[in-house]
Amino acid sequence: MIRHIASRLALVALVSMPIASNAAPLLLVSNDKIAHQKMVKITLKNGSTETRTVHVGEQTITLQPNESTKVSTAAGTAVTSVGDQGKHKDGETIFQVGAALNGAICTIS
Repeated sequence: MIRHIASRLALVALVSMPIASNAAPLLLVSNDKIAHQKMVKITLKNGSTETRTVHVGEQTITLQPNESTKVSTAAGTAVTSVGDQGKHKDGETIFQVGAALNGAICTIS
């Protein structure tokens, strides 16, 4: 009786091993999609006569008057205003980066 139970447990262990060993790559699929997001390269330009500060995703960028800087970020990232500046309120989304903006110069006034 004990040998019969032990042989069934061994059989269950052997049958479930391939399932368990294949489970790990399935869990990593979502991380691969995050790592392969389309990156978009844009140039942010301050077209005003005052200093402007914006958030590009988690990154904070301060632009002096008529200054420009190159930024590489994932498609879908929001560019938001920091503080009340010009026509934009604090936290307001100025624009959202999309694949169509790759290589574009985005002027903030």
